[in-house]
Amino acid sequence: MWHTFWYMAKLSIVTMGALWLLTLEGDIVFTWDVYTVTAQTGFVLLLIAVFVVLVTWLTRSALFVESLPKLWRYYRGEKRREQSHVAVLRSLTALSAGDAKIAAYQAYRAQKLAPAEDGLALLLGAHAARLNGQGEEAEERFNDLIKNKETSLLGYQGLIKTACEQGEEQKALTLAYQAYDKNHKNKDFLPKIYEMETSSRAWMKALNTLRKMEKTGAMPKEKIKLDRAAILTQMGLEHKRDGQKAQAAEHFRSALKLSAGFMPAALELSALYVAEKQNKRAQKAIESQWRIAPHSALVKLWMALLPERKLKKPNARFEWVKRLASVNPAHIESSIAVAKIAMEDGLWGVAREGLLKAESLESRAAIYRMLEEITLCADHDEEQARQWADKAIEASSDPVWMCQNSGRIYPSWQLVAATPQDFNTITWRAPRRLQISGISSPYGADNPVALVNFMNR
Repeated sequence: MWHTFWYMAKLSIVTMGALWLLTLEGDIVFTWDVYTVTAQTGFVLLLIAVFVVLVTWLTRSALFVESLPKLWRYYRGEKRREQSHVAVLRSLTALSAGDAKIAAYQAYRAQKLAPAEDGLALLLGAHAARLNGQGEEAEERFNDLIKNKETSLLGYQGLIKTACEQGEEQKALTLAYQAYDKNHKNKDFLPKIYEMETSSRAWMKALNTLRKMEKTGAMPKEKIKLDRAAILTQMGLEHKRDGQKAQAAEHFRSALKLSAGFMPAALELSALYVAEKQNKRAQKAIESQWRIAPHSALVKLWMALLPERKLKKPNARFEWVKRLASVNPAHIESSIAVAKIAMEDGLWGVAREGLLKAESLESRAAIYRMLEEITLCADHDEEQARQWADKAIEASSDPVWMCQNSGRIYPSWQLVAATPQDFNTITWRAPRRLQISGISSPYGADNPVALVNFMNR
């Protein structure tokens, strides 16, 4: 409606203008040699206006005809670009369905239809070639992506993934370094580099990468601190295995400086001091760890430090372990440690008192087993002993070295669990138990996979 109104308005203006020109009074005289032409002023002006309009129309028509090839190329380009996008979509769909052959063909079409926008097509073609087992072709396409600044990141990611699948870990790590050198601002490469360094046991490089991640915020600071302590502990274990005990002790101390109370480092350092007869250092290390996080293994090390001159005194072993327990008297491990030594020395009443105190802190299976033993050995009360045994079944499990991810239990701490993804996930903890039809699982209800494995065994 508005278009019609506007057209009628323009037509009215032109008509009124033409009539106004024709009604103008006066004449215009043209003289050329012996010829004289007289014309009305309005008519002449109307002819001039018509001439201007005609010239404008002809000029625009000529320009339009001249631009026809360009417009045709633009139209064809847009059409091919649209077809290229459709081919990319089909290639993505084929890849998601696992049809590498169709994915490769559609990626090839997309690249031919729109060569200037072949980044995504190259990527799809590379992944399709990788699925087809054409490793060399896939690598060639990924290298083509690297040459383009806008797609270099995608190219490196593809090459790294391909190298990892082929088991070429060192090549993958080298490519990751190259990618990070060219993309310093992209912090997503650092965790991948760190994972590959830890998988290849390149501990010094891993520590350097941790420093970079701390600066960029690519990993939580608490996680970085614990991983540093764990890596230093692992390096200490390797030096200890090679007989380099001084270097091992230095690494253990560095780990404890980073994370006070890091139990694996504290246990290893204490054991190293005891083996080397460095009794004062060993005593200090054990007391420091007991103050922060007691561990049952420290009791055995502590008892090995008991001076021989004190062994002749009555209850020397009991008094010695009480000295350790006094460092952290409110902890359940202190009560259990005192009770164990008391039982070994035949101090049944003292042991029972300590275990009942520990029971008030936590209902742990080990406590009830010890109470069962005391009841049988000291009181000869089989009925009461059976009651303690029943409580032990229902009580919480004793602490173990367990992977937080899989729920798998290990005899000792190690840096890497069953898989490379389980890095520094083994901790000293009491597994939660789940009762199902009389079956008790140490993994808890939040780990159904581990629970199924447990039940299958």
